[in-house]
Amino acid sequence: MAAILEFPTLRELAGHISGAAAAQPRDTAIEYPPDLIPIQTNGSKPASFWVHGLVGFAHLYKRLAFGLGSDYPVYGLQARGVDGHQPPFTDIESMAAHYVSCIRMVRPAARITSGATRPAASSRLKSRAS
Repeated sequence: MAAILEFPTLRELAGHISGAAAAQPRDTAIEYPPDLIPIQTNGSKPASFWVHGLVGFAHLYKRLAFGLGSDYPVYGLQARGVDGHQPPFTDIESMAAHYVSCIRMVRPAARITSGATRPAASSRLKSRAS
């Protein structure tokens, strides 16, 4: 699912699927952890970070990014384990601490703006960031 966001055109996605060396994500300056999905990395406004819902995928925030406009960077936090490569977190505190460290990779000192489909997830993330 993350590949759809990283390779938004059919040509880029086809190149990624076929393993073509030319298929690179648009923003290669930062090596993102698999849980941090760069949806829209350009823009001069403060970046926002959106926590996955119950299913765990962050791709649903692509519409949000489109609605905000190209001047707002948007990142999604995808649940660990949905890619089948890592075990999921077993508690919300560990998940929140990990997500804050992911966010700090992109915005080391900036104030964190976050959102979630469930208010409890967003409030835990905010308390960890303080």
